[in-house]
Amino acid sequence: MPNEVSHSINYLVAQFIERLMARNLSKYTIQDYCYMLKCFVRFLEDNQIKTVEKISKKILLDYQTFNSQEKNKQGRMNTIVFQNFKLKVAAYFCKFLYENDHVNDNPARGVQYAKQPKLLPRNVPSEGEVAKIIEQPNLNIPLGFRDRAILEVLYSSGIRKAELINLDLADVDYQQGTMIIRQGKGNKDRYVPVGQVACQFLEAYIHHVRGLLLKGQPSPALFVSLQCRRISLSYLCYVIKKYVKKAGIKKRITTHSFRHACATHLVNRGMDIRHVQVLLGHSCLSSTQVYTRVGIEDLKRVIKKYHPREKKIESSS
Repeated sequence: MPNEVSHSINYLVAQFIERLMARNLSKYTIQDYCYMLKCFVRFLEDNQIKTVEKISKKILLDYQTFNSQEKNKQGRMNTIVFQNFKLKVAAYFCKFLYENDHVNDNPARGVQYAKQPKLLPRNVPSEGEVAKIIEQPNLNIPLGFRDRAILEVLYSSGIRKAELINLDLADVDYQQGTMIIRQGKGNKDRYVPVGQVACQFLEAYIHHVRGLLLKGQPSPALFVSLQCRRISLSYLCYVIKKYVKKAGIKKRITTHSFRHACATHLVNRGMDIRHVQVLLGHSCLSSTQVYTRVGIEDLKRVIKKYHPREKKIESSS
C-alpha cells in the first residue's frame, strides 16, 4: 500500500531530484532531469492528473504520443532521441514512485521507446574550415588570445563544451601536454592529451593573458571572462558562432562540431578507432564507430586513386 504521506506530484518530484543529487550526478545531468520532469508535470496538470496514483501506463503512452507531435521553439519536430529522453525521465520517476511505495504498481513497466535512427553527425567542418575558424581571433587583444586558446584546445582534445568551461588552472599541464577532465559525462574523470600547438597557446594565455582578464581577482577557472568569472556555456556558444560567421562559413557549426571534427579528422588520417574512443571518453565503442562512417569523402578519394577501374578511366582520358 502507498505510504500515508503527501502525494503532491511536485513534492515527490523534489524527493526524486534529491535522490539523484545523492547519487553525485553532474549538475548538468540534474538540470536536464529537472527540465524533463517539468515537462512531464505540465503534461499531467494539463490532463487533470493531480496525484501520482492517477499516473497510468495509458498516461505515459499518451505522453509519448504528445512528445512525438510537439514542435520545438524553431517550429520543428523534436528528434527521436529527445522524445525518448523525455519519456525515459518520466519512466525513471515512475520507477522511483513504485520502489518507494508511493504507488502500488510501476506504470512504466513494459513501455517501449521509439526506434532511434543511426544518424551521422551533421555539418562536420573540414580540416581547412577548422583552420580558418581558428585563425579568426585577434591575437593582439586579451579576449582574442583567450578565444584562440579555447579553439585550439577544443579541436586538439575533442572535449565537450561543458568539460572545457569546467577546466581549472590546476587541471592543465601544458609542459606534459595533458589535461584532466573532472566528472565528465557519466561523472567520470579522465586524462586527455593536448597537442603541441594548443599547449603553446595555453602556456602563453596562462602566463600573459589570464591575469589581465582576472584583474587581480582570485579564480580557479582556466578560461575566464572580463567579469573575472568562469565563462558560461552560452558565452562559449556565442564565441564559436562569432568566429564561424567571421570565417564566412555557411555550415551550422557549433561547439560540439569541433568534437566531431577532431574525431573525424583523426580517423581519416588513420588513428585506431579504439584510441579515439579513449580520447572522447566514450564508454562503449559503438558511440565512436560513427566516425568511421563520416569519412566517406576520403574513402571516395582513395577509391578513385587506387581502384583499377578508376585508374583505367584516368589513363583513357
